[in-house]
Amino acid sequence: MFLNKIIVIFCALFTSTYQHNVCARNDPAIKAKCKQLKKEKCIFVPDSINCLLSLQASEVNFASFNPEQLYLIAHLVNETFVIIEEIRNLRKLNDDFDFQTVVLARKGLPQQLNATKYCHPGFYDNVNWSPRVLTEFERVVLHNVEYNYDTQQSIIDNEIRKIAQYFGPSCRPGNWVDDERINNELQYKYSNLQSLCKYTKETNPHMRALECLTRHGGDVAYVDFAHVRNFFDINYDLAKEEFEYVCKDGSRIPLDSWDIKPCTWIKQPVSAIVATNKKNSASIVQTYLIRKEETGNRTNNTIFQILGIEDNQQQYQISEIEPVHTYMWKYRDLVEIDPFDKNVHVVKWCVTSEIQLEKCKLLRTAGIVLGLVPEIECLYTTNQNILNCFKNIHENIADIVVSDSNYGYIGRTFFSLYPIAYEKTRLRKTIVAVIKENSTSEIKNFNDLKGKNACFSLVEGIGYRAARRVIKKYEELRNDSLTSFFNKTCAPGGEELSYYFNNNIEVVDTCSLCQMVSWNEGPRDPCSFYANQNNEYENALKCLDQVGDVAFVGLQDLDKNDKYRVICRNNTLAATPGFDNIDEACALTTVITSEIITRVIDQENSNFKLLLRQIEKYLGGKSSAFNTMNVFSKFHNKNDVLFKDNTEGFEFLDGANHYFGSYNNLILDIDDLEKDGELSYGYYVLIVGSVFVILMMMAFVVYNVVMKSEYHRANRVEF
Repeated sequence: MFLNKIIVIFCALFTSTYQHNVCARNDPAIKAKCKQLKKEKCIFVPDSINCLLSLQASEVNFASFNPEQLYLIAHLVNETFVIIEEIRNLRKLNDDFDFQTVVLARKGLPQQLNATKYCHPGFYDNVNWSPRVLTEFERVVLHNVEYNYDTQQSIIDNEIRKIAQYFGPSCRPGNWVDDERINNELQYKYSNLQSLCKYTKETNPHMRALECLTRHGGDVAYVDFAHVRNFFDINYDLAKEEFEYVCKDGSRIPLDSWDIKPCTWIKQPVSAIVATNKKNSASIVQTYLIRKEETGNRTNNTIFQILGIEDNQQQYQISEIEPVHTYMWKYRDLVEIDPFDKNVHVVKWCVTSEIQLEKCKLLRTAGIVLGLVPEIECLYTTNQNILNCFKNIHENIADIVVSDSNYGYIGRTFFSLYPIAYEKTRLRKTIVAVIKENSTSEIKNFNDLKGKNACFSLVEGIGYRAARRVIKKYEELRNDSLTSFFNKTCAPGGEELSYYFNNNIEVVDTCSLCQMVSWNEGPRDPCSFYANQNNEYENALKCLDQVGDVAFVGLQDLDKNDKYRVICRNNTLAATPGFDNIDEACALTTVITSEIITRVIDQENSNFKLLLRQIEKYLGGKSSAFNTMNVFSKFHNKNDVLFKDNTEGFEFLDGANHYFGSYNNLILDIDDLEKDGELSYGYYVLIVGSVFVILMMMAFVVYNVVMKSEYHRANRVEF
């Protein structure tokens, strides 16, 4: 006791000179608040995972995390990460929990709950429960139930079929999955899981579930405990004594008195402030925060606003500092992440670097902790490149990979792969043909490039294919080959493509020009696909500057520089040097930046599609409640790890935009516009394809209307 007092006194003296670094969200409002700090410093991060990484690296001293973020962190850190203060709602200062889930049932039910009528609050965004919390009761009850897994159906189809076979008529409302077509199919297929749903004016999902239990013939309900007493107080005609709590171990507790403590299935803790306890630093930070709270108006205190403590919240001093995982164990069971369970059906995700592997493993853990299905397995081998991933997917060793669009033709043509979706980004890839300004007297169009030296980022990349397509419009290419048109080329990767197919692919000398460049700090092997896959157009410009006459590069990678001039797609020089006035009409093509690809046979695989939709919804930075990780942000302060940083989500092929159409045309070697201004064959293909898609969508709408009509007629259910 005496020692504790000494520590507190020491902390109070030391904290006035101690440098406090705090994790701060990287947005303008928070940045403005950070400028008001005097002794403290903000370290800006895009998401909670990067905040945790900053804590691990001792770049920050403390940070605030919401309950789901704490639950994830408990699976990732050791005992040096500790809770120093809780953040509680002012109206619930005496509540240790954000929420508690309970199972309420009619008295007299058998020990096994199979064939009972099941009531659920529903899969709605306003329920504010993670998928793991929403399905906790089902997962526990069905854990040891025998089930014949249908490998021809998706993982989610099997999970819902198992629930539908176990329970009788039930009410499990809302969207079970985040894909309208798949959701409609599942709800039609397993309609007994919504046959107990009746029309009600009640808007609260938990109150609706209790109404289902007590008034609509239900047997068992999974709800938030906070609503149970309120429900029976409002519905005073109902006898609570007819119901009991069902516990995880199968025991029952009667609901005879409100003084009886219920058995809960999940206890969700409140938000908290976390620090690292290196050299007793946690006590120093705790003392600092206590002093901050004691001085001045809490709601106007800048450091608390930066921590995200809102006006209806308040710090709550805990009795003892304790490790995050110990703290969390008091409330929720931690999930087994590793070793990897080979019996679980997973999506095998191929990665190409160690930092991608680290992020992928965090994505896997975050997904499991949130309860997303299917799970992810991250596959990586030392010095792996995208071609190895293509090969592994082709051979069924891996399932999917995020691939830069520069490799799209290679993936489709040589490895028989196809996209599931592409990244919806704010930026596009715009390919231009660039020459040196001092050569404009000699080179005025694409015809003048014959016999010249050309530089590319990769063989058969976007620039390479755009060059072939545009030159074919104005010059005849012998054997459809650029090497027959240019004198020498620098287009790395040809030999490696041949290697992957045991030299069955003819190797054309596309890299002789690369050998003439003085690379200095460039790639060790200038002709290597692997060495060039992350440099994109930087090496192509270096080639142009030294030994080339033209380079086909991405406009987004070019700085303002008047020493270059662009040749436009209409076969004329741009009006002025540089790149300021270059638009899509001048560019050779504008396409998507990256895509998620798999085998052609699996492009409609529901497991892959639903996984991506869940990642976008729960781990794409859109949901504040579940923002445990934003996969579309920097990682370890590195750009474009696994996904592009400017990704806003995924676009699936049924909603593909103009830029995906241009990308597809480029791969198929179809021109977007012929030089005479008439619609090309590719556009006719797109038009016919669009008409077909529209007809299919109309058929699908009619099909759904008929299905829902039959469903409602059979079950008399209103939603």
